[in-house]
Amino acid sequence: MEGWEAILIALGGNAVLIASLAFLSKLLISEWMKRTTIEHQVVFSKLHEKRADAVSNIYLGLDKYLSDCKSFVLRAEHVPEDEIDDLLIGLSDSASEFRGMFQKNKLYLKKDLCAHVENVFKNSQMPSYQFIFSLGAYAAENITEPEYRVEWEKAFKIFNEEVPSLLNELENEFRSLLGSENYS
Repeated sequence: MEGWEAILIALGGNAVLIASLAFLSKLLISEWMKRTTIEHQVVFSKLHEKRADAVSNIYLGLDKYLSDCKSFVLRAEHVPEDEIDDLLIGLSDSASEFRGMFQKNKLYLKKDLCAHVENVFKNSQMPSYQFIFSLGAYAAENITEPEYRVEWEKAFKIFNEEVPSLLNELENEFRSLLGSENYS
């Protein structure tokens, strides 16, 4: 074998070896990137699922709170005085339940939606308490019926307008998480 043939064989063998190593390196890097991408998608999918569960829990908690509040406002003046305390305890329990549910899940809400939920909940508390106080004052004949009706209307308006609009906002957030906002 001549010198130049030996050189060509040596260079050709090295070229094949280098090409093989390059191919294997590319294959390993590609597999590593696929695995990393899949792991990221799994983590993101779990987080997405937790967000959907959190929004759903807040929605259901707020819906129950709204139902209990509306029931109280509509029934309170027609319930015998000895049963008012039970209604008040139920209303307080409902508010505490919602507050606990919200605190446990609020981390998964967008900041502006979280602030809106907190604001509506806080704003619903004062008309409720004022209505409760006016109900007692009206029953004791310390205020007139028109004064009582003003407080009743404030409480009813909160639970008939503001809280339901927040429920709609939470529903829209849930649907957007599911990618189904067009199917409402």
